[in-house]
Amino acid sequence: MVDKLLHKKSLIYILFGFISALKISFLGEIFIGELASLFLIIPILLFRNISRDEILFVGLAISWFFLQIISDFFNQINIENMIKGVLTPVVFFSTLIVHLYFFKSAKGDFLFYLMGFFVNKIVYINFLPNEYQIINSWKFGLGAAFLNLGVLFFCLKKIGHKENILILTLIIFFVLYSFLSNSRSIATIPIIGVMLFYYSRNYKGLYFFKKNTLLKIIIPVIAVFLIVNVTANYIFSKGLIAGILPAESEDKFKAQATSDIGLILAGRTEFLVSINALKESPFIGHGSWAQDVEGKYNFQYNYLRYISGSVEQLRESETNLIPSHSFIMGAAVWFGLGGIVIWLLIINRVLKAYFSYNNILPLYFHIGIVFLLWDFLFSPFGAESRWYTALFVASLLAYIYRSSNRKDFLTERSS
Repeated sequence: MVDKLLHKKSLIYILFGFISALKISFLGEIFIGELASLFLIIPILLFRNISRDEILFVGLAISWFFLQIISDFFNQINIENMIKGVLTPVVFFSTLIVHLYFFKSAKGDFLFYLMGFFVNKIVYINFLPNEYQIINSWKFGLGAAFLNLGVLFFCLKKIGHKENILILTLIIFFVLYSFLSNSRSIATIPIIGVMLFYYSRNYKGLYFFKKNTLLKIIIPVIAVFLIVNVTANYIFSKGLIAGILPAESEDKFKAQATSDIGLILAGRTEFLVSINALKESPFIGHGSWAQDVEGKYNFQYNYLRYISGSVEQLRESETNLIPSHSFIMGAAVWFGLGGIVIWLLIINRVLKAYFSYNNILPLYFHIGIVFLLWDFLFSPFGAESRWYTALFVASLLAYIYRSSNRKDFLTERSS
């Protein structure tokens, strides 16, 4: 495995991934790899036969683009925010399609390219951290980068008994350290990913989800949320882990777990606020970089955080944007119900591919699909999420394509 990593082609891929992940300021934040994709997308689409998935992605990009323009026009969004808003789907889908083409066509193991991205992330967080990473670097990027870089190493070698023991040992240490670092979501995600990985190796039950995927997955997701909330409420209300976590983290988790909205939503109260914002403008949304003109949405957000125990006192907001800490709800706030439809179609397509081929996927993709679902529900679609989500979707589809050795694998297997 080490020899493969040190191979000349592998090092070139890592360097290529590192350079592509360099971030610059141009109408906001954008990555070198995204800029390159914008230049390459036209020739890639025009001078070859494109797949049905690429047609789907192009259609979604066009729909998102025009829905955002309509929303910005009616909401009278200023030209700078409008440009950044309407270019978001162009950049995202261009990056996805170009990298899908590159990953499917490239000789060698394109997973090294992803390693370069995570190496870049680790370097940036250590030397150029943002304000959140200064406070807790593990929670805001470093933990996820080390986790993904680590599991990518295991994609390079067949997993045997010794590797299984090593994986489980490392995951246990990772989970414990994440909890101690006040990073419960980062701690929980690899546990679910590892369970999916080993289950898919021994059972075929996950194939059940490849048809009518979203309908079948909504019920178990809701059930998991309810179980987590009830379990957390019981554990913290009874003091079953008293003294194990740092006092500050324990007090915060206890307040959230025993609140009326439960542990998960107490940590993501933006979700509830963005639902209220959608109710007030369901068809056109509030425009790019949706402004909280009257300040009512931020007041709701701060009040919910206060009553759920996330903060000890009501605070004034430091932003005038409508809180929307979610891929799907962020799009809904920006341009209405169309945003929900577009993201559901994206997620449905990715999940169908995942559940159709879960038994051949290495650990990286099982953990990655859980990260994607978490971000879909609870993370903002900022520059870094836009970049990495495109990379992950492209790498997942390309890995399946190359492993199955069938040019029409996506359309036939999911039908």
